[in-house]
Amino acid sequence: MSSLVTSVATALGACTLLTMAPNPAQDAPRTTLSQQVGAMHWDAEKKGSLLYIDPDLSAPHDASGLAAFDRHMACCGGINVIVPTEMVLIDASLSDQANLFEGLSRSDKIVYLMSTLTEGQWRKANTKGITLADLQGDQRAALASILPKSFKYDCYQVNPDGSLKGQGLDGEVGSDDISQVGIRFYRSLYLMVRMLNANGYTAAINDSSGKHSPGDTVIYRELGANESRTSLFGVTIRSIAPNGQKPSDLNYRDSGLDTIVDVPKTATVGQLVAMTSHAVNTPIVVDCRAAQRKVVFLGEHARAGDLLQAIALALTATYRRIGNTYDLTSDLAGIGERRARIAFWYDEAKTAAEERRDRWFRESGAKDGYEDMAYAAGDKNVPNDAIKQWISAKDVRGESDGLSLSELPSNLQDQLNAFATKVSDSQPVRIDHVIPGEQVFWNYVLPDGRQLETEGSLGSAEFFANHGYDWKSERPIPISPIDVSGKHASLVLRVADKEGAIGAVDSAVRHGFTKVWLQTTRSDCLDIAIAEAKRSGISVGLLVRPWESMPGQLVKDPDKTILGETAVQASIRRLTSLRAEEQFERPRIPLMPAFPTLGPTDPALSAQWNLISKLAGEAGVDEVSLCDTEPPGYELKLEQNGSGIYDRSMAVAGDLGYPRAMREQFLVQNGVDPIDIENETLLPSSNPEGSVDLTLPFFAADRAAADDLTKRWAAFCSESCAFQIKRLANQIGKPMLIEGARISRDGEPEGAVLLSSWSPGQDLPTYLGPGDRNLIGAGSALMVHLGYPMSPRVAGSVWQDLVGKVQSSPQPVMIDMTAYPPVEWKKTLDLWFVKK
Repeated sequence: MSSLVTSVATALGACTLLTMAPNPAQDAPRTTLSQQVGAMHWDAEKKGSLLYIDPDLSAPHDASGLAAFDRHMACCGGINVIVPTEMVLIDASLSDQANLFEGLSRSDKIVYLMSTLTEGQWRKANTKGITLADLQGDQRAALASILPKSFKYDCYQVNPDGSLKGQGLDGEVGSDDISQVGIRFYRSLYLMVRMLNANGYTAAINDSSGKHSPGDTVIYRELGANESRTSLFGVTIRSIAPNGQKPSDLNYRDSGLDTIVDVPKTATVGQLVAMTSHAVNTPIVVDCRAAQRKVVFLGEHARAGDLLQAIALALTATYRRIGNTYDLTSDLAGIGERRARIAFWYDEAKTAAEERRDRWFRESGAKDGYEDMAYAAGDKNVPNDAIKQWISAKDVRGESDGLSLSELPSNLQDQLNAFATKVSDSQPVRIDHVIPGEQVFWNYVLPDGRQLETEGSLGSAEFFANHGYDWKSERPIPISPIDVSGKHASLVLRVADKEGAIGAVDSAVRHGFTKVWLQTTRSDCLDIAIAEAKRSGISVGLLVRPWESMPGQLVKDPDKTILGETAVQASIRRLTSLRAEEQFERPRIPLMPAFPTLGPTDPALSAQWNLISKLAGEAGVDEVSLCDTEPPGYELKLEQNGSGIYDRSMAVAGDLGYPRAMREQFLVQNGVDPIDIENETLLPSSNPEGSVDLTLPFFAADRAAADDLTKRWAAFCSESCAFQIKRLANQIGKPMLIEGARISRDGEPEGAVLLSSWSPGQDLPTYLGPGDRNLIGAGSALMVHLGYPMSPRVAGSVWQDLVGKVQSSPQPVMIDMTAYPPVEWKKTLDLWFVKK
């Protein structure tokens, strides 16, 4: 048996923690699938062998036949197999056009409706509520998409202490009457107070604070059970189809699978596949979420190919090939891969929809009907003149100048004092500095005119302002030359030929730098630069980006993202997305170019490490620096809230770590292909407006097991990367600067990184971010990236930041211009730095 097959069998032990718990027994008597098969009196000698999975699956006791278990009989070669009648399909092709309106949240649809209302329609919407009968054309279609098909409601009485007591006057609006239900808009006041033990403010008074008095009747709509979401923006993602053989990388009819296998009466899926894998000497791993399911076989032996096909059909599964190993899993495309692909598409469609939504906010806010919108009837928390004046001037005043407690109406003062007393132990606040504001809410109105409680907020009144801050209108910061004389500043340039090496030294000298770092793979370029630098009185260092493949190098197993894209392809995806401007331009990120990269398991790595070590050992190389030692995606702890700047799907689309060999190695060791590990923060179920049901029968894991897989994968990537970087550092064998591995990712990407001094025998440095004081000290350096190309807005921001760092950084500053081609670096240097 091959060592890889042995590892496959060993890996099955790692799957035990992911065993799916059986369904709880029902109160009524039930019949199991095993009992149903027993009642069939199956004769394997006459009918052939029979295989089925999940013998403890149950159905009502009085049910009969396989249909009661949602199963039917199928045939795979010489094996009869009991299989599910249906299978779940997750379509991530996203070939249909997104319907942007259908993908909007209910509140966003209401904002659209508001933008279309006439003066008369606004009057109704602000008072008794507007119904379908009051609308025309697209307006009616919009409201129809907002109204539920039917709903129930509950009536309560407000007790003296503010709690609610059921009145037993509950009701229901059926589908025949739903067209008579209206929606109504109203304003509500909120007051924010500053927290003493934390930064920022907290809401002390909100919509629910002052609307009701003891004895009032309030009506709440019952929220129905969450329906299974099958589509996003009108595009079907999840569907149910008759069960059938899925496309497979394993050819069940291959002559290599003609081996006859002795099959035990009972086994787990993992055990049975491992036995078959050994018999045909082909590495096959069962996804650990399905490996522990029970299999019953009535018969004595079977052809290996038929057996593997029968198991796949019984699990609505297939076999995916990764390197030399096959994986019994849900589909050829990974479920984690599909979730990431759908999430990226969804966020793109949402961005397009939100561009329209922002316009609808402004159009709604400009209407007289919006200005006439009142507070809810009975709401006692209404603004006095001081609050009104403060709110009207908020956009020019800002939040630094709040109102004092004495400027508020007495009822609001009483509520704030009570709030401060209530939270005095858990989160003390100061109530002498109050920030008021207004929100717009909406609610349903019953056919008889009674008002239901709020359905939710449409947003702050500021959203509806017909003016606002536009970051695109900002003037770029003007750039003037920086004088680096006497500063601990060095220049970092990329060179690919002798002319570039000479030009790099000349450029450094002309602009007052005492050191130039070269990123190059050519020893002759280093030699020429060292000779030129010696004559000019400056020094030369070697900068290494170890994972960047060498020019012209054949990369057999390139590093990829979960979407199957290289670093270059991922960069193109992100920079051409609808969110690119918001994600990169607005936060002033200096973008670095993407290059083909090697992964930690690439066969070419040894040759690359040898070349780097040779260059580092060149006579005259003053210092060596290893940067970008940990590509995105290799962090030990991937922050599940996305990164500090990128949104979740944008960050995941750029995460590397999925070269074929790494996937295969992790699969063999852990029983799951990494592209089947889902990032649950993408399309989270907690966001009903932007979630879709991606669960797959037979391949679902509980949250704890899913989290464990995520942590194991992150640790595997981090350790694989660190092992190779440590090997390279030891091979170079001399003190150098190293950009540390990240403990976590929060705030990526950055315009500057810290490099720490390292000597042979030491552990590799770890890195929390530019403010990580553990790395600041003797031997550390700060590298500032100048992206290319940069818009004037980004360039001005980067220049301003660079001026501060050059003038005040306690570490030497390395100015990284490796993104620039030689002709461009010369022009930029003349613009940014004083000539000597």
